[in-house]
Amino acid sequence: MIMNRITKTLAVTAAVIIVGIIVLFQQEEPQGQAVTPDKSIPISSADSSDENTHKQSNDLLFVDVKGAVVQPDVYQMKQGTRVKDAIEEAGGLRDDANPLSVNLAQKLIDEMVIYVQEEGSTSTGSPENLGSTDKIFVNQATPIELEALPGIGQAKAEAIIDYREQNGPFTSIEELMKVKGIGEKTVENFQDKIQIP
Repeated sequence: MIMNRITKTLAVTAAVIIVGIIVLFQQEEPQGQAVTPDKSIPISSADSSDENTHKQSNDLLFVDVKGAVVQPDVYQMKQGTRVKDAIEEAGGLRDDANPLSVNLAQKLIDEMVIYVQEEGSTSTGSPENLGSTDKIFVNQATPIELEALPGIGQAKAEAIIDYREQNGPFTSIEELMKVKGIGEKTVENFQDKIQIP
């Protein structure tokens, strides 16, 4: 009888332990699956990765740095960086460079050409190898260079520079007509004398 009682007690205890283990195992099983997923990548994760790659490529631009810099070349830059940053990337200005020939604070745009003149150069900011030595780069031009354009005096030159500083570089010749005091006829008078990358 005592043996029966001990056997029953052990059987009940064993059953309780087994049931407890089963319940505990069932509760932990989903967590185990979440911690150790299979090696496949969820579609949403792959899409997110593609979006990040696309976003990163949109954050980059290429600029061509030429003239009186240490290492002229095409450089990959981040959106929002300035001409000064691109020149630093090109090793900085040479000793014979004219720092007044470029607007160091200007924001970069994709496919932009930055041409740093040498001291004493009479060029209008356009390198010879571009085949347009008589053209003025509107996004880099100084007020004096802009005043050399037909129909552009000191006030309009300053208005062009003010617009450029407030709105970023010009992206088309037509955008010049958004500058106060510059209309279609004025632009027609000088459009063959300017370069907008």
